[in-house]
This record gives sequence, structure tokens and C-alpha cells, in this order.
Amino acid sequence: MSQVTSAIGEMTGASGLTAGARGHMPVTLKHLWHVEHFEHYHLDGQRCVDVTCRMLSPGMHTSRMVWQDEFENLVTTAGLNHYLVRTIKGQSGLGGASGGYNDGRRLPTKWLAATVYTAGDVVRPSGASGQLDNNRFFICKISGTSHATTEPTWPNSANGTVVDNTVTWLELSQFLVGLITGPGSGNTYVAADTMASHAGWAENAAYSDATRRGYVPGAVAAGSVDNSASKAVFNINATATIAGCFLTDIDTKSGTLGLLFGEGNFSGGDRLVQSGDTLNVTVTISLS
Repeated sequence: MSQVTSAIGEMTGASGLTAGARGHMPVTLKHLWHVEHFEHYHLDGQRCVDVTCRMLSPGMHTSRMVWQDEFENLVTTAGLNHYLVRTIKGQSGLGGASGGYNDGRRLPTKWLAATVYTAGDVVRPSGASGQLDNNRFFICKISGTSHATTEPTWPNSANGTVVDNTVTWLELSQFLVGLITGPGSGNTYVAADTMASHAGWAENAAYSDATRRGYVPGAVAAGSVDNSASKAVFNINATATIAGCFLTDIDTKSGTLGLLFGEGNFSGGDRLVQSGDTLNVTVTISLS
């Protein structure tokens, strides 16, 4: 089990360092994953390998769960720091035009015209000229310079994107789930891994969905939140070996931008999938 644990004024990581002997109750941040693999068949027993076929004639198909796996993954240092930055410290820590929160805690700066933005910068709409009134935040997905005069028409939907001169913005209300390729026996995971640098593993993009799949959390209760009511569904479109999963905040398949929050292998070893299968992924994030 890999996790990151903290106590008041003290921190431990995946290295296993203890939190000291001052009697503090430790707080553990966990990512618990539950993955289900389904095969789909026509009523005549032939394997269905086309998600479009199932969408057009759902009554002509049957599904079978082949396996399920549950595991805890490594919470990266960058991911842990980001949780603390966004909730405790009150600064974005991202640099660029959005290098701080106006309310001292969680509110990014407003969008600015003719401004250089770097991938990872976060803004909120200015609220001017009928734009969204600060109810959504946007992360810079592609670096560039914002329009000289005109604020973009911000998308009012989770994971929506908009081009702003040479900048591309991504709506930031969701984390994104990605797949890790096998064989998992050769994968290594370290707390210092980032989306830009994770030499011990590679992303698997063998699914027809245009982007990594959104993590849509439900209600928070007892220090825990999960997406069981809206699982991240991957529509597999090739024969592949899947070793595990990761959590990030940029939706680009095989992209290297954004923050890497967690990563890890399945507990049951590599899993084989083929075109037409689906993977349903539930992630529970908890503090205990």
C-alpha cells in the first residue's frame, strides 16, 4: 500500500518515514481504485467490438463482467502539495498571470487581455460583458497569449475547452482518469513523478473516447468522496494490456501537461482487454 501521511507540523511520504513521537494523530490521504472490466456480446453470442453498434441497438446486446480489481495507489508529492495549496495555503503556486488567489484561499485571479499564460495557470471569468460570473475556473491547457481585447466565451460545462487567441483553456471542475500500460511488472512509481516526467510507466490510450475520462465526485461524507454514481467509463478500441490507472487535471490523452495526483498498478496484475470492451473506474478519495 502506498500513501502519503501527515500530522500537524509534520509530513511523511511513500518512503515510510515516521511522523515523530509527539502523540499527533496522523492524517492519511488515500486514493482507492475499483475497476470493472466488461465484455459485450450480440444476442447470437458473437463478441461485439463496436461501441457504436451497442449505442444504436442496445436491446440486441448483453454484457458480462470478466474481472474487477481494487487497489490503492501512490499519491504523488506534486498531487499532495496541490491539495494543500488549494485548501490551506491559499496561493496557486502556478506562477504566471494567475500566481495567487484574490480571496487569500481558493479564488483565482480574473482573466486578463493580452497576457502570457503558461500551461497550468488558472483563471476565472471577469464577469464582464455577459460572461460567466466567476462560477467556473479554467486551467491553461496550451500556453500562449490571451486575446488583445476580447474575453473568450467560456464554456458552461465540465471539461469544456475554448481557444483564446493562442491560449487554450480547459474548464477545471473535474479531475481526469487515465490508464497505464503493461506489463506492470516493469512499472515503477515514485513520489516525485509528474505528468511531464514519469520514467517508470507509460500511458495507455487504447480507447475510442476523445479525452481522458472525467472524475465526477458525489457528496462528501465521513472524510470521503467517490464517483460511484458516475463512473469513469473507457470504451476500449484495441487489444491492449492495462496495468493500472492514474489521476490528473488535464484531459489530453498521452499529454504531458497538468498535475499528476496519483498512480499505481492493479493489485491482481496485468489485465488484457480488446476492442469493444469497457472499463468502469471508481475512485474514492479519503482523509482518515
